Amino acid sequence: MGYGVYEADAVAGRKVDIRLAGRLLSLLRPHAGYFFLVFLVLLLESGTKLVQPYLVKVAVDRHISAGDPEGLLNIVLIFVLVLVFGFLLSYVQANMIQRLGQRILHDLRVRLFAHIQKLPVAYFDRTPVGRTLARVTSDVQVIHELLTAGAVAVVGDVVLLVGIVVVMLAIDWRLALLAYAVAPFLAAATVLYKRKARAGFRQERETNAELTAVLSETLAGMETTKVLAREAGAFGRVRDANQRHLKATLATVLAISLFYPAVEFLGALAVALLVGAGGVWVVGGTVTLGSLVAFIQYVEKFFAPVKDLSEKYAIVQSAMAAGERVFGLLDTPPEEKPARPRVPDPLRGEVVLDS
Repeated sequence: MGYGVYEADAVAGRKVDIRLAGRLLSLLRPHAGYFFLVFLVLLLESGTKLVQPYLVKVAVDRHISAGDPEGLLNIVLIFVLVLVFGFLLSYVQANMIQRLGQRILHDLRVRLFAHIQKLPVAYFDRTPVGRTLARVTSDVQVIHELLTAGAVAVVGDVVLLVGIVVVMLAIDWRLALLAYAVAPFLAAATVLYKRKARAGFRQERETNAELTAVLSETLAGMETTKVLAREAGAFGRVRDANQRHLKATLATVLAISLFYPAVEFLGALAVALLVGAGGVWVVGGTVTLGSLVAFIQYVEKFFAPVKDLSEKYAIVQSAMAAGERVFGLLDTPPEEKPARPRVPDPLRGEVVLDS
């Protein structure tokens, strides 16, 4: 049996990302109310992260500088309460996300298997078992990750990034512009990473599906392989499929390994700019020390979601590739059943032995 069927997957759906994303998000529709609750918890959790550096600013400018230990103690207590509240919200959110994800996973697998049972026999004649198995198992699992941890985390990171930008501008627009000086370089690195990673993620999923199919078909026919002494050929097919998957995975790893250090460097550069120029402004009395300390913390919090978004981009690209294959299977026309099935008349015959 040939494995050229995977070539069709490689070219399918490349220009339907928006439509495909819509179909993927439609899987959340039956759970829209629950997802909205998750989103509310996420907003509250992001709020706790935004408040923390501002509390540090208040502590430095109003109480430490003024020698007010009582006021400082009150700020510390508020800070601890915010931390505890954020921890509880994070726990609730994680629990809700997992419950939502398992429901989506269950519904999609049931829907897929019900459709598979309606497919014509010709589909199973031309399609390796491993290919169909990959759709119901690994591809569905990737979509599950996108619609739970991926989607929620992306929304949370975007909300946090926007909130940080707004708060920084509200505190001191000069320090904000200084911190944003690295933004063009960050944008360029992100665009380059996106171009390099997109093709790699797609190829990685395709070669993974191919490897799964080759292993499944080879193991299913192992008895025949051993009887015919064709172990060398079977080993070669598995080795070649595994090598293609390794090559695709390493290409993706290379893109990620270049992007993360670039983000770390730009984040450190932004802090250095704040300490250098901001320190001069603090000495000159145009900027408060508390504002500078808060900005350093905000910059650190800003670049953490940027790295997290790049990780989620990997999930998004893998899920888009998996979604193409899953919806491709769901779009396969089922076997047509006649409106009035006709039962053949009983056949009668006889065998005559003529010597």
